[in-house]
Amino acid sequence: MPLFQHQSHLQDPALFTPAYPEVSGRITRLIGLTLEAVGLKVALGDYCKIEVIKGQYSEAEVVGFSGDRIY
Repeated sequence: MPLFQHQSHLQDPALFTPAYPEVSGRITRLIGLTLEAVGLKVALGDYCKIEVIKGQYSEAEVVGFSGDRIY
């Protein structure tokens, strides 16, 4: 018997919001379309959501490293 069968309120996926870890860093430089950031522990290929203006976001992908700098 499925776990959620007895708890019908858990069957509605609209009630669940996935939990994503929130980390923050700082953009230090913009070179063309490349952002340079520090203060993040991320992996190559990770996607980042950058708050550009309060409440407005842009997406980016980690494409490289140099020391403590992330690109």
